[in-house]
Amino acid sequence: MEMELSQLSQMVSWLDEERRRDRTELKRLLQRVEALSLEFQDHKQKLSELEEQLTGIRTALSRIDDVEEALENTKKEIILLIERYEEKRQKAAIEAERVRRTEQERISKALDQLRKEVEPYKRYAEAIEACKAEDARLNELVLALQERLPLLEKKWQDIEHN
Repeated sequence: MEMELSQLSQMVSWLDEERRRDRTELKRLLQRVEALSLEFQDHKQKLSELEEQLTGIRTALSRIDDVEEALENTKKEIILLIERYEEKRQKAAIEAERVRRTEQERISKALDQLRKEVEPYKRYAEAIEACKAEDARLNELVLALQERLPLLEKKWQDIEHN
């Protein structure tokens, strides 16, 4: 009888220790879930900001296309005007050609400047993809933790009931 009580006492001690360990692990996992949730929210906010920036970039790029089209149309109009007046006024045609070249250089410089300004925005797409990949990774971690949580809760309940 004494040996059975001793064994029972050891078993109860062991079970208490296991319960403490499980409780500690559960607390640690809950803290991890909370941290991942906060991190997920932060990434979600950053992704939203990057998407807003990307929308702005797309708008700017569409404006550039409009500017290039307008410049191309202007260029065509200038060429047509030069051709019409070339026969009548050679002197005016020479002056118009000079003006056209000046305008073309200015447009080229403006386009070069616009291209330089737009170049950094191309990296946003890569940053968005990186954020999406990180979000996917975090989602997988959260799902894995969510799958383990019911098992831990069941173990916890089993321990509490025993």
